[in-house]
Amino acid sequence: MFISLKEAARYCDYSPEYLSLLARKGRLAAVKMNNKDWMTTKEAIEEYIQNKRKISRT
Repeated sequence: MFISLKEAARYCDYSPEYLSLLARKGRLAAVKMNNKDWMTTKEAIEEYIQNKRKISRT
């Protein structure tokens, strides 16, 4: 189920603006709806956080 980046920000320590940047750069799985609003999933947020943790441990 898709959620807005504003809602996704509630699940993590990132702002909607930062999540938008990640989406634009292709680092966060997201889709642009109506050529305006980015939408993602809670699973995509969790995956991004897990991948970031793996990278920071190396």
